[in-house]
Amino acid sequence: MPETLIQGGEREFWEIWIKAETWSPTAIGDEAILEWSARLSAQGGLRGCLATYRAGLENSGINKELKETKPTLPIHPVGVPAFVGPLLRVRMLRMSEGVERCEVFGECGHSSAWEAEDRLARMPHESMLERKAGWVSMPAGAERGRAASPLAPRVQ
Repeated sequence: MPETLIQGGEREFWEIWIKAETWSPTAIGDEAILEWSARLSAQGGLRGCLATYRAGLENSGINKELKETKPTLPIHPVGVPAFVGPLLRVRMLRMSEGVERCEVFGECGHSSAWEAEDRLARMPHESMLERKAGWVSMPAGAERGRAASPLAPRVQ
């Protein structure tokens, strides 16, 4: 793997990296791998990628402040088994009073937009239909006159 860091080995490096974070290594095609490796290998290409990881430190401070006044707007968090997984609902309830439904996509890795695009596309529609029908799960102790959803939390 270290030899892929030498100029000319970028595509191999990013392919290994990206596919290692997926549930199914075939979920991300060659076209996407080529695009990512080209963008990340270009001058300044790593800046945005690395900034995402550095932002975690700054975001933790922001999140600490936000926890003091929890928002009540409806949210629908999504997780995958290897990233948050069964702790998704508990963690989101620390941040918001509006957790209505949590989903943990089984057989899905870090790239859920590639590995579960159909499930992600259906979620907003399903959530709106559930809200209209009154099937919205509320945080423990929160009374808003709606029934708890048999759908939340669930693993797909």
